[in-house]
Amino acid sequence: MHHEAGRLHFLEARDGLEGARAFARTTLQVYRAAVARGRDGRRSGYGSVYRRALLESCLDFRAYVRLHAG
Repeated sequence: MHHEAGRLHFLEARDGLEGARAFARTTLQVYRAAVARGRDGRRSGYGSVYRRALLESCLDFRAYVRLHAG
């Protein structure tokens, strides 16, 4: 977990573990939706331009959620 580690650590300190977990789950869903293809087979402009960064963040969020499953 590299890309989002700092943000998740900050959220843990500010909102507690459950708040950080909720943020990670919600943001993971939003980022996955951004990189997914629509019914027309195209991605959103944002999802296309930032695809790599979004996917790296998704990996970090998924690892965090799994690590702190409860």
